Amino acid sequence: MDRIRSATITYRDGRWFCSFSVEIDRRDPAPVRPDSVVGVDLGIKSSAVLSTGEVIANPRHLDVALRELRRLGRQAARRIGPDRRTRQAPSARWRKTQARIRRLHTAVANARRDGLHKLSTRLVRTHGVFVLEDLHVAGMIRNRRLARHVAGVGMGELRRQITYKAGWAGGRVHLADRWYPPSKTCSACGVVKAKLRLSERTFHCDQCGFTLDRDLNVARDLAALVDEVAGGMSSPSCGATRNEPDGNPYKTRTTRATGTATGRPTRSTPRRKATAHDMVSHVS
Repeated sequence: MDRIRSATITYRDGRWFCSFSVEIDRRDPAPVRPDSVVGVDLGIKSSAVLSTGEVIANPRHLDVALRELRRLGRQAARRIGPDRRTRQAPSARWRKTQARIRRLHTAVANARRDGLHKLSTRLVRTHGVFVLEDLHVAGMIRNRRLARHVAGVGMGELRRQITYKAGWAGGRVHLADRWYPPSKTCSACGVVKAKLRLSERTFHCDQCGFTLDRDLNVARDLAALVDEVAGGMSSPSCGATRNEPDGNPYKTRTTRATGTATGRPTRSTPRRKATAHDMVSHVS
């Protein structure tokens, strides 16, 4: 029997909301294909590209609303706003314009959240195993040229929804290591390219001549990680590529000198060589 533990009433942008905390026994339906392994590549051009070949288009809700947001911003600049130095109160027209801006931002956020929930629910009810990249979204947002587009996709929110919904349905979620290069790895032969520019949207392998869309190649590389780790392959870099180096699999970093002169303590214990199991983490 369901039991209501608490209720929270909030007021946001002219609307009242009541959130209930309910104790229930969830019985979510099992996936249609519980043994299906799908790699999910999150991006900006497309919201997600699956290893099955399906491409989920990016609706770009914020880009659609930018024209109206710019117009309302110029309108608010012509109104009399608040001033803390002179203790000037804002005018009624300024308040109305700000309310319209808040409502538009709320509509964009609601549309984005609704699309992500529908996408994550459909994926969880279809597939049983998911492989995603451990993206550093906070670092990606620091790029001023891509910040708005990255934030508009909702990469972190989609990963969060897939993780907890897969747990409800009895599925599994694997996260590839942050330094594993799926975009540079050939999904056919496993050879890693030395360099791959962001403008190159088609992946071409110099070793075997394999050509495929860049995002689809990433999704297939991610899906192949589960089979390699399950097969017991031990390799210093995730993916067990053929031309991988025998040294440190992590990304090369520029470090400063250590010692008492610089104030940076020396490392007492050496780094442990990573294995393929370290590169793919399981999220229950």
